[in-house]
Amino acid sequence: MSTVLPQQSENSSVFPKQPEMKVFLKKPETRLGMPLWYHHNGTKMHLAEFDKGRHHLVIASDESSIKITSRNNNKKDEWKLEWRIGNRYSDIIFFTSSQLRAAFGLSNDPGKTGKQIIKEFGADSAEENMYIRYGDFVNIPRANGVNACYVSIYIDDEMKSAIQKLLPS
Repeated sequence: MSTVLPQQSENSSVFPKQPEMKVFLKKPETRLGMPLWYHHNGTKMHLAEFDKGRHHLVIASDESSIKITSRNNNKKDEWKLEWRIGNRYSDIIFFTSSQLRAAFGLSNDPGKTGKQIIKEFGADSAEENMYIRYGDFVNIPRANGVNACYVSIYIDDEMKSAIQKLLPS
């Protein structure tokens, strides 16, 4: 005995037409389970400081750190990310809450300016000159021809939870 399914038509309510979603995900080439663009020292990073009241979070290792603070005491949707690699290099970049969520894997937003980066290097999300992320591996900022220095972070649940608490709902 076989089951006969109703025919799908343009106006059928049995099989409603689903909106098409554009997905730009491309799996990156990996080495030892990590994307080639990611530095293995990122696995040493941990949540070092978190103060929701001061809008302040630090992720660090012995060699690198990234401090995330509200740019204007959370009155504006801007976050200042100060990152350091030892005593050799440091810089500041600014993210919106949406970009910070995407960078730390709290949203599925592929990024607005990163489609070419995703296509070329493989990632879930990217923003030009800001970050590249695949799964729980992220580089901030994204290394490019101009900026070869970056901080790699393996995002753990503790970091995700702190970022989520830091950001406005």
